[in-house]
Amino acid sequence: MASVGLHPLVTALPLARPVGTVPVFCTCCFGLIAAIFCYMAMQASDQGNSVDAESKLRWGKIITIVGLVLGAVLTVMSLVYARDLAEAVRAALLGAAP
Repeated sequence: MASVGLHPLVTALPLARPVGTVPVFCTCCFGLIAAIFCYMAMQASDQGNSVDAESKLRWGKIITIVGLVLGAVLTVMSLVYARDLAEAVRAALLGAAP
C-alpha cells in the first residue's frame, strides 16, 4: 500500500542540515589551515629562518581573519535567508514554483 504525502527528502530537509553547519565548517577549515601555517612558522623559527617564519605567521593571521569574517557573513546570511532557501528547495523537490 503506497503512502500519500510528501517526498521523504522534503520531510527530512529541516533535520538534514542545521542552519549554522556551513559557516562552522568554513570557519573550522580556515582555522585549520591557519594553524598549519603557524606551526610551519614555528618550525622555520626553530631552524633559524626568521624571514620565512614571519611570512608564514603573517599568512596564518590573514587566513584566520578571512575565515572569521567569512564565517560571520555566512552565519548572518544563513540566518536571514534560511526560510527562503528551505521553501525554494521544498518547491524544487515537489516540482512546484516557489
